[in-house]
Amino acid sequence: MTEDHDRKQPHGRHPHTVPGSIRTVSRRSLANASGNRNVRAADGAGSVRLWLPNQHGAWAMVLLPSIAALVVSGADWRGVWLAACWALCYCLQFVLSRWIKVWRSSGTGNDRLHHNRLYRYGRPVIVYAVVLLIFGGIPLLLSAPGLLRWAPIYVVLLVVSLLAAYWKRERSLWANVAAIVASCIMPVIICSVGSASVRGSCAFETSHGTDEQFAACAAAVERYRLVIGLPDNPWRVADAGFWRSWWPAGSVPTDGLVMFLVFALTQFGSVLFVKTMIRERGNRWYVAFSLLWHASLTVFGFSCASVTPLGWVAIVLLIRAAVMPVVARYRKVKPLAVGMVEIVASLLVFVAAVLTVPQVAGSLGL
Repeated sequence: MTEDHDRKQPHGRHPHTVPGSIRTVSRRSLANASGNRNVRAADGAGSVRLWLPNQHGAWAMVLLPSIAALVVSGADWRGVWLAACWALCYCLQFVLSRWIKVWRSSGTGNDRLHHNRLYRYGRPVIVYAVVLLIFGGIPLLLSAPGLLRWAPIYVVLLVVSLLAAYWKRERSLWANVAAIVASCIMPVIICSVGSASVRGSCAFETSHGTDEQFAACAAAVERYRLVIGLPDNPWRVADAGFWRSWWPAGSVPTDGLVMFLVFALTQFGSVLFVKTMIRERGNRWYVAFSLLWHASLTVFGFSCASVTPLGWVAIVLLIRAAVMPVVARYRKVKPLAVGMVEIVASLLVFVAAVLTVPQVAGSLGL
């Protein structure tokens, strides 16, 4: 109908300008127009979504272990600085993963729209990387070069995360495990650079101090110096004391290691629970695995008196893992509600860890 109508128009006049004519618009034109509108909209008020991760439950899982380490080990300035750098690293990993997914989709659509998206998603990557290097990573490493001992671990975890983004498997179980390990190792690092042990060992009046007190203070200062400092021969792998120089006493503190176990075990249970509510909803095997994992946490929580608070929290987590999938069978549970439940669960684990870790570390005598 449109072609016949256009043929009857007077010669020299564009057929699309005649009043009453029906204009044919291709799907590609509509897609380009829609894409350009999306690009302009994203550059405006909605651009904050390009810069900050929008998963509230993930924020709690990423930051609460580091905050717990600051509370337990004492708010040392290096620890606070390190926690702030870790928050920037999380933002950088988020935007970099999104940029990789956009880059991965090249050749599947309009080139102009693809280049616009690459530019739009690339700006946060550049800004976060520059800020992290200039104001975070480089000054922090200059003040505590011993932190380089943890670099190989985080390089591997970053590669796993970026591969998950490249393969579009960010929600896979192995990618979730890598993210959990990355966030839960932070308490170990923060506690290692904290000077609470030095302050405790040297908190005495020098005019009335005994020889034992001075010796304990000197040992704590030397231990702290070895932890935050760079080894004398850091690159000589063949040396007999190479590994000991990189991992001196105190580089893996007991309180940080206990927090790693507490948060890693409970966060993995959280991942299983969320999958039973969203991506693996209705999967009986996932539900059974989640219930078995949370039941094991409950047994571990009541295994000794020093971790009893964790036992009560584990019971709450077990009840939530058992009841909410049943509720989801009969009525829809929105992802926002699941996220809010996990924020509350993370806060309960945080409180239990702060109350429990000092007792556990003390019972171990380390």
